[in-house]
Amino acid sequence: MAGDEVTLVLPKPDLRREDGSSKIWQYRAKDCVLDVFFKGDNVVHYEMRSPGRATLNSKKQPQTPGIVPDASACIKTMVGI
Repeated sequence: MAGDEVTLVLPKPDLRREDGSSKIWQYRAKDCVLDVFFKGDNVVHYEMRSPGRATLNSKKQPQTPGIVPDASACIKTMVGI
């Protein structure tokens, strides 16, 4: 997926960071944060997590109230579904 395709699905990122040809776009919602990693113009990785927490669905992360239960809920929050 390329950056222009990401912008067709998600709104403008809340934070953009560039380091050489690598970029990170961060999207923030009340209950989750989505980080999209690019190399050049192509998405190479993404991570979803609760604000201030480790990556979602990690076996090391305990389930506590307020944590987004799954990636699907996070994406739905980001696109306003």
